Amino acid sequence: MSLLNPKALYLLISIPIIILLYFLKLRRQTQKVPSIILWMTAFEDMKANVPFRRFRKNLLLPLQLLFLLAAILGLARPAYVRESRLGQHTVLIIDVSASMQSVEDGKSLFEMAQTDALKMVDEMPENGRMMLIKGSLHPSIILPFTHDKSDLRDKIQKTFPTDSTSNLKDAIDLALSSSQEIRGTEIIVLTDGNSVVQSEATVQSENSIKYVRYGKQNRNVAITRFDVSRKQANQKKYQAFVEVHNFDEKPHDVLVWLLIDGHRIQSDSATLKKKEHREFVFDIDDRGFDGKVLEIRLDTEDSLSVDNSVYAVLHKFEKQRVLVVSDKRNLFLEQVLLTNPDVEFRQIRRDQYIGMAGYDVALFYKIVPYKIPNGNILFVYPERSLPFMRIISKAKDVSVVSVNPTRSIMRDVDLDDLKVKESLVYEMPPWGVPLVEGTSSPLIWLGEWGMRKGIIFAFDAFNPLLSRLVLMRAFPILMAQCLQWLGKSNRIISPDQLKTGSVVKISVPHFNEVEKVIIDAPGGRKYLLPADESFVVFGDTYKTGVYQVYADEQLIGKFAVNLLNADESNLIRTSKQKQPSRLTEFGSSSTKKSYYEVWHLMAIIALAALALEWWLYHRRVLA
Repeated sequence: MSLLNPKALYLLISIPIIILLYFLKLRRQTQKVPSIILWMTAFEDMKANVPFRRFRKNLLLPLQLLFLLAAILGLARPAYVRESRLGQHTVLIIDVSASMQSVEDGKSLFEMAQTDALKMVDEMPENGRMMLIKGSLHPSIILPFTHDKSDLRDKIQKTFPTDSTSNLKDAIDLALSSSQEIRGTEIIVLTDGNSVVQSEATVQSENSIKYVRYGKQNRNVAITRFDVSRKQANQKKYQAFVEVHNFDEKPHDVLVWLLIDGHRIQSDSATLKKKEHREFVFDIDDRGFDGKVLEIRLDTEDSLSVDNSVYAVLHKFEKQRVLVVSDKRNLFLEQVLLTNPDVEFRQIRRDQYIGMAGYDVALFYKIVPYKIPNGNILFVYPERSLPFMRIISKAKDVSVVSVNPTRSIMRDVDLDDLKVKESLVYEMPPWGVPLVEGTSSPLIWLGEWGMRKGIIFAFDAFNPLLSRLVLMRAFPILMAQCLQWLGKSNRIISPDQLKTGSVVKISVPHFNEVEKVIIDAPGGRKYLLPADESFVVFGDTYKTGVYQVYADEQLIGKFAVNLLNADESNLIRTSKQKQPSRLTEFGSSSTKKSYYEVWHLMAIIALAALALEWWLYHRRVLA
């Protein structure tokens, strides 16, 4: 037991003063009475020639002393000393990424983190406060600073992992900005260690950042790439492609199933060596599969199940309409589009362009329109800076440094021998994804922003005097896969195959006759969106699977959401992984002292003594 305000004990000097008041002789007024028989005791006191009187039994004195003692002890703030790992202010970041669902010893890593978070709530010191932050792709505050332990427990128990990646850098930045005015705040990150990063704000903050890491070397086999398309040689056939990656240090036997609406159609099997990845290709006849769901599923034993299945919505064959905007005809451009059986195109001049209504893709060759349209866009060697891409200069004699193998666009595309005599040097936006890296800047990149999907060639891909691309065998394959990735724009749901955390646009037919759009998500969760415009945008795509979209009660379409993230699927943790200097492991430092105050107990005793004294006085029960 300790006293947090020991100076209050100086008030104990008032106790002998109270006792002294009971010994002092009262000065009484003289009154004439016929007899003093009834006041003999008082008469004896009057005859005593001393300032003090003999003490008589009185219940009021011990009650008054008890009240005073309890009040003084309450002001002294008695408290029990406890050892705690937490300080007065704590920010708890809980990683809810897909990899936290991996299972160890019959329990997921997220469940372990959830259990530890509840223990930390129990360890909070008296008057301590805690904030909860969800470490997701788009971090958010679950609960601001509070000392209410029941509310903290409730929010922790209602937090669930997502099937997406996490952005712990932004989560740490959010924690730092939310606690910057509270010195001594400790930020604790509960994570599996795949995403422990140091934000730029960490270095400037005085608050400490620590982490609790979960997981060991887990076994996992995952689908990391997936694509479904029509075969160019036979439009009546689908071709499904998947890449399966073994992230384990040991070989794995895998059985790959292809299903249509849950019915098994084909299968393939293989034994993957450690760290090996292998491609599987399935050809399927189109038997009226429009609107049905194609699923590819791995039958294997591993630690994470969310990356063992991928989905796609199948559609009937329709040619893709491409609008080419160019001031000059280019035979190589025309030839690559004419030989693509999936495409029909029209070419117009710059002064004829008024928009891309009715077309699936707009291809701008050495032209930048006055307004970038919403939709699917392909820029080839733009003449000036784009709103999202500032051109700095031009580079000469550029070679290919690397090709991004994780994107379906680059499948079967060999550009190692590509030479470019002139290309743009520019600033790529943060949402851009390089496909082909050049010696100065990416030669080809893609991205999605707002309601747009775009691919940019930073060089003249159709001029053989400036690049060898049109003379290479990979050129028609690359162009076909670029257009395929851009897709069609006239579908009700676009895109209808996306990664977790991406945004989908839903066009509402006859929206003025529809009250609401209902999205039936995997796991049974339903979303209700108001249909007050011709389209709605939905971004809560944090669970893999097939989402069904209804206009009121009528099904209008489906879309599929997949993980396809090698970083999340790679569960191998290395003990030698170097952490940023400001990040230390939680629990490695010495524990802190916390105090459990009991002044409220003293206050209850004092009030009880005061109430009892009042009752005795008014009842005249004094002795």
